[in-house]
Amino acid sequence: NKPSTSVKSLMLALMRSTSMLLTLGIALAIPTGDAPHRRLLAWSTTFCYPDGNLSLSIPDSKCAGGVPQDIELCSATSTEPSTCELADGVLGRGIDANRWDSDYIFKYCPTRLVFEFADGSQRAFCEDLQAVPAPNDWATTRRASESRPYEAYTDSWWPWARCQADWGRSWVGGKCIDDTRYLGEKCADELECDNSGVAQYDGLHLSCAPPSATNLAITEPTCLPSAFLLDVERNRCECNDWWRFDWNFGFACGAKDGFCNGHACVLSTGDGNKYCDYQTDNSW
Repeated sequence: NKPSTSVKSLMLALMRSTSMLLTLGIALAIPTGDAPHRRLLAWSTTFCYPDGNLSLSIPDSKCAGGVPQDIELCSATSTEPSTCELADGVLGRGIDANRWDSDYIFKYCPTRLVFEFADGSQRAFCEDLQAVPAPNDWATTRRASESRPYEAYTDSWWPWARCQADWGRSWVGGKCIDDTRYLGEKCADELECDNSGVAQYDGLHLSCAPPSATNLAITEPTCLPSAFLLDVERNRCECNDWWRFDWNFGFACGAKDGFCNGHACVLSTGDGNKYCDYQTDNSW
């Protein structure tokens, strides 16, 4: 079985390379001046330093009132717009409810107010927690079990052969498993989160997030809203070996050993190192 698997993997790599070239070409050709159908996220953060020397900085009017008092924790099910306190980690930019269910709710914070204290601790507040821009139907990010089942060819007399001929599936543990993953499902390099027709920084964009980048109580890389990862510390990475047919544009490349779960490994102009960019599709 190994020769067939190797050939299939090579063909998939070549197909993915061709697809990415076409995507880059199309992206360069599309004008961005007017795109009313796009629903890209916008976000900002204001930092306040209540323990700092205020005479050495330009005061921000948002910081003038000090740390907000008697503020409730942010809730995805709340319907009243008001200031709320955000949690740590990825929950510092968004909050969800009914996780991965059909009635899944996700709201993100477009405008954060962060108070950083002398001991390095922080408290973050959201001025107005919002649903991602409409249409924000998370049902479109969930698996349609009838049209695209997780496991296929279960009723076939030779499922392995049919699976080898299906470029979108892999034979794993005696089952023909779908390589495309959806909201709440396990993902990895070559197990791509479905972002068909969804742009980067779109409200419904999914990322393959590692447990180390979140505090969402996930134990394996999982497809979740990319907005969760807007402010998390990114993992440092390096480019894959040239002979593995992976992408390398110098400033962005496929990560070595699948470290970024298929997301681009991107050069930072700050320190000159490369880091996983979880806002890209995990198809690198």
